[in-house]
Amino acid sequence: MIRIGFCGQRATGKSTLAQHLWSVYEIPRYALATPIKRIIADAPPDQYERHLYLWNWAHILYPEASDALRAKFVAGVNAIFRAEQDRGRLAQQIGGLGRELDRDVWVRYLVDRLPAGDAVVEDVRYANEVAALRSAGFILVRLHAPSEVLAERIRRRGHDRRDPNHESEHSLPAGPYDAEWDTSEPIEFTLSRLDRLVERLSARKVS
Repeated sequence: MIRIGFCGQRATGKSTLAQHLWSVYEIPRYALATPIKRIIADAPPDQYERHLYLWNWAHILYPEASDALRAKFVAGVNAIFRAEQDRGRLAQQIGGLGRELDRDVWVRYLVDRLPAGDAVVEDVRYANEVAALRSAGFILVRLHAPSEVLAERIRRRGHDRRDPNHESEHSLPAGPYDAEWDTSEPIEFTLSRLDRLVERLSARKVS
């Protein structure tokens, strides 16, 4: 079984490498941010309908929690929607609120829904996510690059207004990881590293 999680700040190449695994090896891609993005994309504009919609999500995300905690999630997300329009910042703030109420909310949602078999998770950003995915059989690869390289990549995107000081950018543990790669090298080098990792994991899988 090939299970790989990419850890790192934005613009380190996590999604690029996950896409390579999907396009070349057909390894399914997953993201911890998927429910957050769904909440944002599908939230009804009508306030009453959105309230009901968020209550449904609160039950899904916090199945064992009290209604008081779920109410905090609904009220908090509604307040975020009223105050923020940028989708990247919405995702950061909703993700942060969810973790304030239960730090494992997003990784639990992911792990509980992961089918058996190969998988790549492309957005590991917190110590508890590293621990949970390692327990689920994932190889954890930490990606990094010099700050000036990351800044230039973000500048080229032109639309990324996420807060660079948000905790999600600075909460990974120092280690240990199964591998650490500097993605400021030419992309061909990094993809070659990834291909060699897949070969090793495939050999282990066969044996």
